[in-house]
Amino acid sequence: MEKEKSKLKKQIRNPIFWVVTLFILYMFIGFIIIPFIVRGQIVDFIQDEYNREARVESVSFNPFNFTLSVDGFLMDEKDRGIFLKWGHFHVNLNFFPLFSKEIDIEELQFSHPDVTLIKKREGFNFSDLIPPEEEADTSKEEMDWDILIRKLELQKLNVYIQDRSVEPFAEIHIDSIDILLTNIHPFTTDTTKFTVEFEIREGGSGSIEGIFTQIPMLTELSLDIDSISILPSQPYVSQSAYLRIDGGEINAEGNVHFEMNEDSIAIASYNGTMGMNNLNLFDTQKEEKFLAWNRLENVGVEINSEPVSLNVDSILIDGLYSRVAIAEDQTINAIDVFEPTFRNTDTTSVEESDSSDHKFDLGIINISNSEMYFSDFSLPIKFAVRIHSLNGKIGGISTGNPIGAIIDMEGTVDEYGYTRIEGNMDPFAPLNYTNIAMNFHNIDLTEMDGYSAKFVGYEVDKGKLSLDLEYLIKNGMLTSSNQIFFNQLILGKEVESEESLGPIIKLAIALLQDSEGNIDMDIEVEGDLNDPEVSTGKLVWWAVKRALTTIVTAPFRFLGNLLGISNGNELEFVDFKVADTSLAPHQIEKLVSMTKALNKRPGLSLGIYGAVDTVADKYKMQKIKFDSLFTFRLKEASSDESITTASADQELRREILETMYSESYSDSLLNILISHHVDSQNTENISAANIEDSDLKNIRDYFNDLTENIIAKQNISYSELLKLASERAEKINDFLIIKQKLPKERIAIKENEIYEYEDDDWVKCRLELGAL
Repeated sequence: MEKEKSKLKKQIRNPIFWVVTLFILYMFIGFIIIPFIVRGQIVDFIQDEYNREARVESVSFNPFNFTLSVDGFLMDEKDRGIFLKWGHFHVNLNFFPLFSKEIDIEELQFSHPDVTLIKKREGFNFSDLIPPEEEADTSKEEMDWDILIRKLELQKLNVYIQDRSVEPFAEIHIDSIDILLTNIHPFTTDTTKFTVEFEIREGGSGSIEGIFTQIPMLTELSLDIDSISILPSQPYVSQSAYLRIDGGEINAEGNVHFEMNEDSIAIASYNGTMGMNNLNLFDTQKEEKFLAWNRLENVGVEINSEPVSLNVDSILIDGLYSRVAIAEDQTINAIDVFEPTFRNTDTTSVEESDSSDHKFDLGIINISNSEMYFSDFSLPIKFAVRIHSLNGKIGGISTGNPIGAIIDMEGTVDEYGYTRIEGNMDPFAPLNYTNIAMNFHNIDLTEMDGYSAKFVGYEVDKGKLSLDLEYLIKNGMLTSSNQIFFNQLILGKEVESEESLGPIIKLAIALLQDSEGNIDMDIEVEGDLNDPEVSTGKLVWWAVKRALTTIVTAPFRFLGNLLGISNGNELEFVDFKVADTSLAPHQIEKLVSMTKALNKRPGLSLGIYGAVDTVADKYKMQKIKFDSLFTFRLKEASSDESITTASADQELRREILETMYSESYSDSLLNILISHHVDSQNTENISAANIEDSDLKNIRDYFNDLTENIIAKQNISYSELLKLASERAEKINDFLIIKQKLPKERIAIKENEIYEYEDDDWVKCRLELGAL
């Protein structure tokens, strides 16, 4: 016994014994005790501090390399459901820096975390986890530890976001989020790098890569957004418009810069591209498609917050579908669909924002392969049409463009119909200035989807329609000139409709229809668009009878009868747009019919007369020359080959216009012209050099006056006009020989015919029948 006690005392005095014992105790505490305590403390802390249930599957701690792992963590919502969970959490802490009050985390990693974020009307589902502001500020002041996280990684994070403040609830699932941050050093000037990759369950994916610093607050990142669906935004859209989102995908690729300057003002900018594909919006009130497109791409996008500016080099819209519907009271569907926004807006408390420093420049908008539904029920005879194969451009949507945006669109109606929309409009204040001309020709009334039956009261068995509509708005005052032409209108059976004109329509047609079955109408409308009770001006109807001709005097009418074409006399002329030599679709129809007639009468020959209008053609050619010269002067003055009339600044445009005017006339005449456009009563010693833009009554009128006078001075020679007439005759000749395979010996080009202001828009080339 004494020997055993002696042996025990000897072991106790041995240092190795204590080292081994302490080592075993250290491992026991590290591997067993600490995980047990941590696991319990996590659950108890969440229960005591936040009154939430939490569960942890396992906790492990390595006392040798100070790594802690928490697996199978789950925290419940306060009411029900799961707020946060993860599969694996791992932290690797450097031990020795703790002695100098430094928390140095080598690696912090979460694997397969899931979090649910819910916005409620009274707050968020995580609001109770955030300490009050006073406590947060106090803890910040007492924090004297330095924290460094060398690597923070979240792998396959899934986030479910729900907004219960809107009805129905808005929700989105962001899946498979991979986040990597390196060198996180709070409250220092150190730079943190980060990368984020994610997928949207509802459609789309994206990636973000960049850096940020806290002192000064600065972020620079590059983002790549690929086909992110806009469907989750439906609840927000429903609150502000009668629209349902049936499709839409956002794309973006660019660089974002954000910083907080010395005055604590946030400055942000974006440079890159943006776009949205496969958009489809449905009007839920009228139950019809409202707006759609296949592709919208903005190239060269630059957005700045200080000062506020938006610049886009070019915009491409492909496969656009839009509806422009003017109701009988002249309201527009594009405004009606946003009625919830106007209804929910308290206009008495809204202050007008100062947008004088805001700059917008959208460059050229190119529209291709598009379709537009247009209807104007403010006319005495209701009109509706579908335009397809719509192509064109809109340029000059800029805060620095005094003459407004330039619109030039062209499309096809039905198989042979034609439409054109051109003019100018102030895009930021269309009621201040709009000057738009819309032309519709050869429209088949039987293809108008029942609108004629609804609003006229009868079905249409036969008939074609041509319209020339001109809308001029200045300071809210509308002046509209509408020329309407019905060709061979034949009504069918009566249809009951409360909105129809009733029996008077047949009497009106009987009074207006000439011997050829045509109706000409000219409708003028004037009104104040600022007044909701805007009045419609007088309507003038008249009819012009055309003398019947014999087969000898009107051989083309005979050919029309031969082909079953009652308006065969129209075959006598092929119409060309002014200053143009291309064949419009409704003119091709004429030549196809002419070919059929000549094939039925092989003994006939055809003479083609070239034609030119010395007023209309000359003016358009002068304008084309002016546009070319003006663009050349812009490029020469700015040394910028990409500059356009729309992108040039106002000062440069004025300088070039005044120089061109002086060259065309004289400096003294320029000063006289300026004197007519200044506000001052004293017009002595007025010159371009001492008159600022602000001195002018209306710089848009001044620019237009300069332009029209310069256009008038552009030299168009008589030989150029004759060349245009000859080219038109050659175009008809080539179409009949090459396309329609008519023998060359049956066609002869005759001398040119000269007209003077026969029509504003079209020039007629006469055809002549003869014998072989």
